[in-house]
Amino acid sequence: MEAINASASPLLPSSSSLELSRRRQRVLERFNEQARNVVFPSEREFTVFLHEFTRTGLQLAPCLRASDPEKSEALRHRAICHIATFPGGRVFLTEAGLFHEVESAALSLWQEFSLDARQIMLDDATLSSVGCIVVNLPDCGIRMPLGAPCFSNSDGALSGEACARLLLSRDARRLTLLHRFVLSRSVAALGRDDRDIVIAWTVLLRHATDGARIGAFLPSLEDMIDLFSAYGHLNHWANDQSQESRNLQALLLVQSAEDFGAADVEMNPGFIWRDIAFYWASVGDREKERDALASASVFFDELARRCPLLPGAGPRRRRLRELALITAQQAADMPAIIEASKHLFLVYREQGRWDEALRVADRLIEIARQYKLNKDLETWTELRAKTEALKSGIPELFTPHAPKAGDGPPPPPHRT
Repeated sequence: MEAINASASPLLPSSSSLELSRRRQRVLERFNEQARNVVFPSEREFTVFLHEFTRTGLQLAPCLRASDPEKSEALRHRAICHIATFPGGRVFLTEAGLFHEVESAALSLWQEFSLDARQIMLDDATLSSVGCIVVNLPDCGIRMPLGAPCFSNSDGALSGEACARLLLSRDARRLTLLHRFVLSRSVAALGRDDRDIVIAWTVLLRHATDGARIGAFLPSLEDMIDLFSAYGHLNHWANDQSQESRNLQALLLVQSAEDFGAADVEMNPGFIWRDIAFYWASVGDREKERDALASASVFFDELARRCPLLPGAGPRRRRLRELALITAQQAADMPAIIEASKHLFLVYREQGRWDEALRVADRLIEIARQYKLNKDLETWTELRAKTEALKSGIPELFTPHAPKAGDGPPPPPHRT
């Protein structure tokens, strides 16, 4: 059962109180039949449907009679939401000056229905030709797009749990809604006028994955790959748009990094934070670039700590340690550089990569001399000598000093 942010009206037992008259039902059926026989309805067909549907009689449950303004609004909401789900409908509504009403109308309609009716609608959710999530209103043939307000923290909107179930709900082919979105042609075709779709998916992904930190959202590795792909598509869209949308890109990237950091999967937010750094570099914000790079270094280090000590995992752990050091250097974060270097030195030694280990030791000796870290200078001079001996085939007769932080539980990740 779907959880929501506010309870549905107790007066609505299973569906909305609005019942379509026979005349209006015929108008709807005629329009739907016309739409099925063409690539997209004509402007005239949209106009006729909007006019006829909103002017014909309205029949309400006897105990819930509505005033004329309420009747007009209820009809208008249904008509523009239905039109918005058809190819060409968004353009028609934009030119008619009605498109800005769609999202609020959809949330208002959603709030009319009971919990049971909402769950039925979510179970049959589909994607429109432009990537909108579309549901069917019960027993009437009207379709409605779910916009960002339906996935937000607004009263009556879907809860995070409901968003997660929607995202991972499967169709008859056992494909999740998320996977269908990632694979759909509409994703690549999103244009300047589709910002509402991008925002809706951004809010849905954000809200659905909020539960990862408390274990309420447990996607499979395949689902996480789809999440990564979805954020990639949305970021690509934002990158191709105006400066305002490029600001949205930064938001998408940050959310993506947090999502992947919260779930214990192979996807690594370090790469996302590194992309954020590239973004801030492109707009000339050096301070935010360095913060993002520092975050990337922390996440690369964190994932390396979690990387299992199993056959085949060595190259991956080494690469993560190298990335942690590279991003720390790019951030000019000396404590992080020293820490990452210590860990990388030990990885190189245990994997018998003597030349690489010696180069790291030389750099640590140089840092110790520069900052007058006499104890560290002594330690790393000794470690370098022992490593040189190992490279020459002389057995090691000592146990190296482990970095102070150790490879134990990771520290809380740094956030920008």
